[in-house]
Amino acid sequence: MSAAAADPSKPVWTAGLAIRNALGLGANLLALYGVLRWNWDAFQLLVLYWCETGIAAFWALWKLSFLPQSMLGTMTVNGKTVPATNRLLLEMFVMVFGVFLTCHLGILWIFFSEGSAAAVNGPASFVRELVFASSAWLPLSLAFAAGFIDFMRMPKRESFVLALERRFRPKRRFVADPAALRADGVGPAIASPLIRIALMQVAVIFGAMMVRKFGTDVPFYILIGLKLLVDISPPAVTKTQ
Repeated sequence: MSAAAADPSKPVWTAGLAIRNALGLGANLLALYGVLRWNWDAFQLLVLYWCETGIAAFWALWKLSFLPQSMLGTMTVNGKTVPATNRLLLEMFVMVFGVFLTCHLGILWIFFSEGSAAAVNGPASFVRELVFASSAWLPLSLAFAAGFIDFMRMPKRESFVLALERRFRPKRRFVADPAALRADGVGPAIASPLIRIALMQVAVIFGAMMVRKFGTDVPFYILIGLKLLVDISPPAVTKTQ
């Protein structure tokens, strides 16, 4: 929720933010449970995070498609600085996310496709074995729901979340801040998948390789903890009346 609060020194835990963080926490706890009780290996956990990155990219692209012109800024096309448009941004980031997800899945398959990947021989069996049979669909469902809440919290689409605030805290009237429609919208929209890209690189280079080399699950717990810090958003500064 964007906006200036009456007292900026006291950020507000809004209902929308609390629900979004609860969903993110639940997704990470289920991933931890998968390692502890469902015997997930390095490949299964990394595939889960790869799928979550795809979900984050999906919602980022949806955000870019709905951002108003006032929040798009400018971009350089053929050496010229031009006003950014939803279409130009989508064309660029569809390619960026698509190339990364494709290349990263290939890297995961080359270096880590053992154990849980044994029964995978195509796209259908990939979904069946690594998403449904492994129960990875449970944290993925929560991650998708958290992305939906984030999407609804963006300017021009936050009426749904503001209605939640008024329902749960009727004595405090939450209102949208018109200034938010003039702020940068592209950076916040793509921040989540880009952070996940960096985190997944760390996971591949350090975490999963340490698991294979030393035969310990400790790097799993470190990775899940780092991802939890990324997934949980701090209290928002929200305008109230």
